[in-house]
Amino acid sequence: MANFDPFKITIGNLLDQQTTKFPDNEVLVHVEEEKRYTYSELHEACNEMAGCLMALGIEKGDHVGVWVSNHPEWVIIQFAVAKIGAVLVPINPSYRAQGIQYILKNSDVTTLVMSSNHRYFDILNHLVPELDSSQEGQLHSEAFPKLRNVIVFGPQQRPGCYWWDELPLLAQLISEEDVTERQASCHHDDVVVIKYTSGFDGCLKGAMLTHANVVGTAHAVTNGMKLTHEDRLCLPIPFYLPFGSVSGILGCVTQGAAIVIPSSYYRSIHVLQAIEDEACTAVYGIPSMFAEQPGEEMFSSFNLALLQTGMISSDACSVGFMEVIAEKINATNMTIGYGQTESGGIITQIPLETASKLDFDTVGNALSHIETKVINPQTGDIVSSGEKGELCVRSPSVMKGYYNMSAETDKVIDDEGWLRTGDKVIIYEEGYVRFLESYHDVVVCEGKHVYPREVETYLLTHPAIAEVWVVGVPDLQHDNELVAWVKLEEGRSATTEDIRSFCKRQIAQYKIPHYFTYVKSIPSAPSEQARKNLLRDLAIEELKFRKEMGL
Repeated sequence: MANFDPFKITIGNLLDQQTTKFPDNEVLVHVEEEKRYTYSELHEACNEMAGCLMALGIEKGDHVGVWVSNHPEWVIIQFAVAKIGAVLVPINPSYRAQGIQYILKNSDVTTLVMSSNHRYFDILNHLVPELDSSQEGQLHSEAFPKLRNVIVFGPQQRPGCYWWDELPLLAQLISEEDVTERQASCHHDDVVVIKYTSGFDGCLKGAMLTHANVVGTAHAVTNGMKLTHEDRLCLPIPFYLPFGSVSGILGCVTQGAAIVIPSSYYRSIHVLQAIEDEACTAVYGIPSMFAEQPGEEMFSSFNLALLQTGMISSDACSVGFMEVIAEKINATNMTIGYGQTESGGIITQIPLETASKLDFDTVGNALSHIETKVINPQTGDIVSSGEKGELCVRSPSVMKGYYNMSAETDKVIDDEGWLRTGDKVIIYEEGYVRFLESYHDVVVCEGKHVYPREVETYLLTHPAIAEVWVVGVPDLQHDNELVAWVKLEEGRSATTEDIRSFCKRQIAQYKIPHYFTYVKSIPSAPSEQARKNLLRDLAIEELKFRKEMGL
């Protein structure tokens, strides 16, 4: 039982309190990098980094971007930024120039923390050519006028950037009292993170979440899994996702549990090895991760005996799929969570004590602090129990709004605080929620939401493409794959490799269509939705034919 109110505590105070309670317990292990932290050691590292950030001139309310995969530095920055009252802006590591450019400009980031890896730096140098000739902390970017500092970590220093390994020298300029005073000025209703999401309509927007939003959600989720200070959670989920940084990192800290990071990027073999070597008792995943797990003979070579529970973040999982997962990884108490960034992360969860075959056809009940209702999306009227409609939620974990987008906020949050999710569901009398589909054109690829309209818009900038329609088709390994129906400009030519190369530097890899179908005229239908359905059906038949022919 927590001795704090999760909706009335800041992230900085949470870490302080749990460090006092569990000073010598391990809190963070990065298996691949062979790094370990107890609560006391992590607390010290976060306080030191908080002082470094203050020495760089980062004020309360300033925005700090983190463009990093799953490294220990991500966790340290998360807590350090929160301690000084700044706002974290997580950036998807797979984003390319187009996504990075949009977020840096829209979020008003003043400091960017990133890897020194050339893949990242090639993109940043392309967007910020002034960096090479700048002094540390004195960047003046024409494209991003608020960006002043770039911090890199890794073996390679970069021109114009602060190097992570040398930052502790700056911490000496700030006293412990200065950090403590800044932390004391923070309030649980202050915005602490802006998480970018495609949200209601597929356009990137920054959801402003407070300390209370994320700590409250994190505590509710791990309480539902019955995690304690004796548990060790294997966490392969990308930290830029709320499932990773909120339900995972903060969720463990609310219980005094340990976070085990298998590797910086997901590899199934690393997850299994980490579960065995680090005696993990719980694991998080998404359906595509478990679908990609190695064969039965590989599972039998790992000792997973201590694994007791886990969670899959998904709109829905079949009974058979969940039974296979539970059997493969020896975790009989697997649960499912469904949610949205705008709600702080998880909205519904299957409680361990009520898990059953019926439950696995649903996404569980709403967390205890969340109110739900289902409405007719056209009229706004509440529908009866068991009828289809749009899910709306109201709770202390709902975001404050979209950053600098008040009109967009008003579209999804009404005057009474109800958040429209845009998802079609049924809620039964027992409270179980069954997810049916999104009311919007969205495809889940590799566990990530892809909006075909966004992909279509970019593909149309290719000089050889006259018209393009993108649809999703089922795939056993990755939830869905994208198929692009392409009509080329008359007299122009382009190969699939040409188009993929055109995409690679600009949009994330998972947004690039896997299949391309070239036609002289794209099949039509009476409406846009009917046309999408037709193209999807035709694509499924075409791919089935290709596989049967061995193509």
